[in-house]
Amino acid sequence: CSILTQTGNKCSDSSLSMVKKLSEGDWFTSRASACGLVSAAYKANVGNSDAQNSIRAIFEQLVKDDTPMVRRAAASNLA
Repeated sequence: CSILTQTGNKCSDSSLSMVKKLSEGDWFTSRASACGLVSAAYKANVGNSDAQNSIRAIFEQLVKDDTPMVRRAAASNLA
């Protein structure tokens, strides 16, 4: 997370693709990891409304995940 915030817009495209790939993982651990990266990816894409809309949609899916561990990770990373 700190790497994404330090690099700013340099990693905006890769941060979105990383969160997207992790959120689509079969195992709950990858989806829980995506929850932790959503905030940093959102901040890295300031000024890119399409990317931020995509990240919000990904986070919405994670909040509604069937696995309680993923929902807990999403709730703890809500801010």
